Amino acid sequence: MSKNPWNLTDKEDLIVTVMLQVGRSKSIARMLGMSARTVEAHCHSIRKKMDVNSLILAALAWDRYLQKQFLEGYKENTLLVHDKDMV
Repeated sequence: MSKNPWNLTDKEDLIVTVMLQVGRSKSIARMLGMSARTVEAHCHSIRKKMDVNSLILAALAWDRYLQKQFLEGYKENTLLVHDKDMV
């Protein structure tokens, strides 16, 4: 997968991905074995990098990004399969 357009770190990437499933910072902290304060610091950085004022908007933008990446990968793989069928 290519680097995300917001240049999120691997840890921020993980947090925003888990946020899609879990939602709350305290739950994310528990799930990832981090302090709530550390997760909040990452969340602040995520909001700043993504230029949004809520984690919900960040999570929605991240979800849209992941869907786009999936579809691009699917199209690429489909083209490869069709190319092999033509040989």
